[in-house]
Amino acid sequence: MSQSVDASRASMMRSLGTYLVVLMLAGGGLIAGGAFLGRLHASNTAYREAVQMVRQLALPLPSVELVDHHGRPWRPEMLRGQVWVAACFFTRCSTVCPALMHSLQSLAEELKGLQGVRFLIVTVDPTHDRPAVLRDYARAIKADQRWLFVTGEKEAVYRLVREGFRLSAAETPPEARRQGADPVTHSTRLVLIGKQARVRGYAETRDPWQLTKLQHAIDLLLAEPEDDVR
Repeated sequence: MSQSVDASRASMMRSLGTYLVVLMLAGGGLIAGGAFLGRLHASNTAYREAVQMVRQLALPLPSVELVDHHGRPWRPEMLRGQVWVAACFFTRCSTVCPALMHSLQSLAEELKGLQGVRFLIVTVDPTHDRPAVLRDYARAIKADQRWLFVTGEKEAVYRLVREGFRLSAAETPPEARRQGADPVTHSTRLVLIGKQARVRGYAETRDPWQLTKLQHAIDLLLAEPEDDVR
């Protein structure tokens, strides 16, 4: 009799254990499903905002003469035909640039298999960041052929950044530099440039939402023809 009761109790406990496991799995599935639906909704919202952004923006770039990190002449017109993610930086930057470049490297890794997307990095410290300096920096971060670093005369560089990209950049006052400030302050926004060499959008590197929207916008611009000037 005692053995029968023990067997019945063991069977009941196994059934209860199985029920609890199923319940836990079901609960986990609901939680995972809810998280997935949340990500899907966020992605759809980001996509809609990306569509709106690229439809509204088509800002032309000024014609300036610069030079790339290989020492070759470079002009904004040479951007035509591909989608570019552009940013400002300088090699002596000790504040925002390391995080900015880290975000760009992560983005480049995510987009590694996507054809037609490149990265344009414009130094805002052109007196120091000559082609050889930029070439060494590109080598140090293991930048592949998708990356292009450009420099040139300060007036031309700042015209591209301010009038073309519509980004802020300014030399730091001497007194602040003597107190340890970086020689230049500049925006950390990324600039999205379409196949027509026009600015089509922006994203703040420190905002994951905007980076998601940027990736949707890249997909949209890759589907556009080169002569689709808006």
